[in-house]
Amino acid sequence: MKQQDTDSYDKSPQMSDEEYLRWRNLIQERMGLCIRETRMDFLKRRLWERMRYLTIPNYRDYYEFILRKDQNRTEWQHLLELLVNCQSAFFRHLPSYDALMNTVLPEIAKNYFPQKQTLSFWSVGCSRGQETYSLSMAFHHILGQNTHLNASVIGTDISFRALERARKAEYSFLEVRDMPDIFREKYMTELGKSDAKEGKSILLNKHLVKYRVNEQLRKPVTFRFFNLNLPKTDDIPLQDIIFCQNVFIYFSIEDRAKSISLLLKHLKPGGYLFLGPGEAVGIKVSGATLTHFKDTLCYKRTREEVHVQITQR
Repeated sequence: MKQQDTDSYDKSPQMSDEEYLRWRNLIQERMGLCIRETRMDFLKRRLWERMRYLTIPNYRDYYEFILRKDQNRTEWQHLLELLVNCQSAFFRHLPSYDALMNTVLPEIAKNYFPQKQTLSFWSVGCSRGQETYSLSMAFHHILGQNTHLNASVIGTDISFRALERARKAEYSFLEVRDMPDIFREKYMTELGKSDAKEGKSILLNKHLVKYRVNEQLRKPVTFRFFNLNLPKTDDIPLQDIIFCQNVFIYFSIEDRAKSISLLLKHLKPGGYLFLGPGEAVGIKVSGATLTHFKDTLCYKRTREEVHVQITQR
């Protein structure tokens, strides 16, 4: 193949304003992701990756293809995996975990004492599981010695690929290097490389080492698919603590308000919702109180009725 033919094959086609709007609206409707005009090149690259694979020459035909009944679910999931951002980290926003461990967990535990109870956690947009396992670690670190308390931790995401990684509970050195040492040393096992000839374990170069979350931390954790924008609300029971951080970065304010309302309604009375700083700008909440933890955005559900209102766009 000539060089110019190769370049033509690799380069995505031009996208008209009408095509962009159709794709933007479809993606926002199905997953909440609002791809603004400044990210049109990103959208074109991702669409073109699937179009090349399917040998579909233009965005209009691919749009019609993905809406076909026989392709709707499987092809949409392939595209979704290319659109979502699976970036995450253990204890990603430390002020939130400080508030959780120093104040929220002890407070909630008092309300359950002395009966045997289960504290329920929901990690929304859990990606590869780092946030979910961080919640499990936080519980064990603060309340693990209380034999009358158990934890149930649900991690949900829209990406099946990310959920598959999360269930393995194995992470590279780069994925764990920034987490607090005390949690890595106490709750994770460093995996070595077996040398059959010598019959001994050889430690890999630290950049090649993998770490596995310990079984006691994995045991209370389950992962499942959940789409905030098209939720099946019966799938998730009421929770004591919900973490949903860095999920709304590319959501419109309308979808953020709708999702925050959904999450608050999944809290038990007295439960806490942790969001990423700045993710509720322009949104007013009634029925839940904004708490005053340092550098942390957190709501405590205080009433049965919860309402979320957009105050500025």
